[in-house]
Amino acid sequence: MLLFLALVPLAGYKTIDGTNQALTGPVTANVRQWEQLLQEATQVIPAGSSVAGVFGATSPCGAAVRPLHGVAAAGPCDLLNWRLTLYEDTQTHLPTVFTLASESMYFVDNRTIRTTGKRLVTGRWSRNQERTSTRVSTVYHLQGTQQGAFLALRLIHPALLHPTGPDGTLLVGTAGASYTLSKLKEL
Repeated sequence: MLLFLALVPLAGYKTIDGTNQALTGPVTANVRQWEQLLQEATQVIPAGSSVAGVFGATSPCGAAVRPLHGVAAAGPCDLLNWRLTLYEDTQTHLPTVFTLASESMYFVDNRTIRTTGKRLVTGRWSRNQERTSTRVSTVYHLQGTQQGAFLALRLIHPALLHPTGPDGTLLVGTAGASYTLSKLKEL
């Protein structure tokens, strides 16, 4: 079995058009579409705002995160690529807006993945302290502009955010992907 694994290329997945894609970064054949989405994102940032943090992830496409990403409940989706940018007021450091560039994908078979859409979601966010019987947590609440586009993210480390379900518990990922968003380095 080990010999077999050594012979199988583990570089990434094959897309529907037959090109190989690395597992790091967005699994996409057209980088220009991402650049265009990110360029559009800069147009919704209020004057006097600065970046509070940029987070990225490849996560499962669960029911709790689909509304914020604009993915239909019954649509084909196995994975989501996230690039979440949080903005805050430069003077007060209060949250202002967020932008979420996302890509939804599904597996055709064990080796082939197909992109079903790239989206830019914008909205407002807030930062709150929430108490339970055992701890105090910082929770970021994202409210998108679309109906029902809401998600809470618990700060589990200064560089890690994790989505919570409606009951406030952390979402559980799969054997292949976690819901945890990691802070990306500023360029």
